[in-house]
Amino acid sequence: MIRLLTLTRGIGAFVLLGGLSVFLGASPVSAGGVVGNGTPASCTQTAFDSKFNTGGTITFNCGTSPKTIVLTSLHTVSVNTVIDGGKKITLAAQGNSLFKVLAGKSLTLKNITLRDGNAAGAGALENFGTTLLQKVTLTNNQSSSGAGAIVNHGTMTLKNSNVNGNQGAYGAVMHESGTLTVDSTTFMSNSGQDGGALYINSGATATISNSTFSENTASYGGALENNGTLSVTRTTFDKNFATADGGAIWNLSGNLTLQDTYLSRNTSGTTGGALSNYGNQMTLRRTTIALNTTTGQGGGIYNDGTATLENVTLGENEAANGGGYYQSFGTSTLNFVTMTSNNGTARGGAIYRSGGTISLRNTLLAYNSSENCYGTVSSQGHNMSYDATCAGFNQSSDQNNIEQYMSSLGYRGGYAPTYLPSEPLYNVNDGINTGVPTTDQRGMPRFIGTAPDIGAVEFCETVPEKPKLLSPAKGTTVNKRRVVLDWNDPVCGTLFYVELRRDSKNGTLVVNPPQPLGVSTFKTPVLMRGHKYVWRVYTVGDSTVNPAVSGWFTFSVP
Repeated sequence: MIRLLTLTRGIGAFVLLGGLSVFLGASPVSAGGVVGNGTPASCTQTAFDSKFNTGGTITFNCGTSPKTIVLTSLHTVSVNTVIDGGKKITLAAQGNSLFKVLAGKSLTLKNITLRDGNAAGAGALENFGTTLLQKVTLTNNQSSSGAGAIVNHGTMTLKNSNVNGNQGAYGAVMHESGTLTVDSTTFMSNSGQDGGALYINSGATATISNSTFSENTASYGGALENNGTLSVTRTTFDKNFATADGGAIWNLSGNLTLQDTYLSRNTSGTTGGALSNYGNQMTLRRTTIALNTTTGQGGGIYNDGTATLENVTLGENEAANGGGYYQSFGTSTLNFVTMTSNNGTARGGAIYRSGGTISLRNTLLAYNSSENCYGTVSSQGHNMSYDATCAGFNQSSDQNNIEQYMSSLGYRGGYAPTYLPSEPLYNVNDGINTGVPTTDQRGMPRFIGTAPDIGAVEFCETVPEKPKLLSPAKGTTVNKRRVVLDWNDPVCGTLFYVELRRDSKNGTLVVNPPQPLGVSTFKTPVLMRGHKYVWRVYTVGDSTVNPAVSGWFTFSVP
């Protein structure tokens, strides 16, 4: 008879079969480890490879100064791996790509720089598995036929990272398939043929938030080209350039949603100074498109597909035709939109329609040149034009030849800057009462008066209420040196100023001078320990000079 005896110790087990002992281990635990022994000379490719080959968590001990380790070959991630550079390490290629993540495997990169990659597919990194880049810089990577920095086929997240100075046929990042999440990341000075910073392929899904795209260049889509499904929130596109279409964005065949987004000072050579849409669906909400230019058609937007705009501002854009908006084919639906100070150097300061259908409702056209409209538009009522050029503004609620003065572009609440109407206020309470969004572009309630206002912004004529401080609760102790201050959104309060002092109401100002905020929250700078802090919030409205001021709250940082 065979005796079976199991002796368990640690993570493994010894099984005795008769006189034979066999060790049955658990799934292998990745080793990882520390690269280097404290000196720069100890941090070599050989030392890195010895840790990388076993996977696990890899850190570095290369001395107190920044260190560059040159990797002369592609490193394939076949075991789940975490690489933390501790904000000191650069991994530099030498005529090769750096990493390839296999399907079913994961790679996490933290506090590290990847540079000088050069390969036909992905200059620095190709992902088929799951990859997280957190506080990573990718710079000076390139690819002749792929993407300069990254090609993604799996699940990828970029968070608090910088993608700068990369070059590829498909820009810095090519999202081929799978899902891509981008948060709090900067794309700057990247270049490509299709999408200077980012290319999204058909069938791929991407989400971008709290990020910045600036000074990227391409033939199509200076910042990005979209053929998949893309959602963008709280993101700025500034000074991007396309030699052909879409100074910032070229939505070629995809579904695009922009919300709380700002596109400014982008330029194209043919269509869409900011945005050129040929896609299935483009939806813009609470977005400002301002100061963009093209030598062709549509200084702000060129539409050849299906577009919906709600609570959107287009201002000071310029094109030969359609300074603000060029409608070519397809359909456009505009609701609660402001178009002001756009310039069509040939025709159509605000709108140029050459084909398709463009339908306007609750839309304000003010001081665009050479004229507000060229070509017939369709009115759904409650539109206002400073001239009589908008053929189609023939509903009883439409108003032509109304000189509604406008303020300059500025931050008055919400993510992006807007234009406010100036006295006399012809557009106030003149919108339609049905099918109205609950807030304006800035997040202010739409029904402040008897009816909503025409245009993207709801002008509030009353003095705002005093802000109510919420957290940290009065008299509490906070064990963090950076503290999130939060308060309510008082009606008609559009800009906020935080007064934060150390020790007492008359103590040292921590934030000096106070900065205007468009949102009702503020993260403090690093605070000194062992002190009490007192704070209050001021708010101003559209028609007030004197602020409404909250009471004082206190908290301590031990």
